[in-house]
Amino acid sequence: MKITQDKRVILDRLKQALNIASNAQLSDFLGLSKAALSNWYSRNSMDYDLVFSKCEQINPTWLLTGKGNMLLEEEGATSKNEQPATERKRNLIPFYEDVGTMGGNIGEAFDTNISASHPSAMIDTGDLFTDVTVAIRHYGDSMLEYPSGCILALRTVQDVNMLIWGRAYVIETSEFRVTKLLQPGKDENHVVARSTNEDKYDDGSLIHAPITIKRSSIRRLHLVLGSVWKHDSSLIVGI
Repeated sequence: MKITQDKRVILDRLKQALNIASNAQLSDFLGLSKAALSNWYSRNSMDYDLVFSKCEQINPTWLLTGKGNMLLEEEGATSKNEQPATERKRNLIPFYEDVGTMGGNIGEAFDTNISASHPSAMIDTGDLFTDVTVAIRHYGDSMLEYPSGCILALRTVQDVNMLIWGRAYVIETSEFRVTKLLQPGKDENHVVARSTNEDKYDDGSLIHAPITIKRSSIRRLHLVLGSVWKHDSSLIVGI
């Protein structure tokens, strides 16, 4: 699937699907300021997570490539002389092949911004992950439940103050992106990110030591809903 590189074309398709003519209407629909939307156009950039979360009825393939039907409900339609078949609703999410999270030491983490990247494909998660918003690669060995190279199914967190302690999150700051379990920090302004791999050095210290992160440093947070990976030529799904 060849995705349109000019994001301004994608935004114009979005206005077409929403039947709106002005950028002011589009910014209101997306919940953006007019200046923020203007920056998307001038910088040829956009936040795919935000767009897809607001446009569940628009066919992502059409939005990104111009191919196929504009609306998802039209995708399963048959010819006018046939009755539409009963099919499982497709749950397409953007997959960023070139964006990864490191389950390892902090110095090895990726620094690519998901919202500034371009999805390489749309994948169908079906009924497995119904509220997933984005999928990326995971690398490293600090999180035993997520093999290196697997695909993580993520749900973007809108409020970093509403966390489920003990759950795995992908944490993005301006310096790194890691996958860790989150626990309360020393005060309400900090969180502690822990690994599940408790291997130690000869001196007894943890190889993957806990990381204390300021809440104000977190620019984006994603709850890990599950993972998908290959094992002995079979597809394995972890939830």
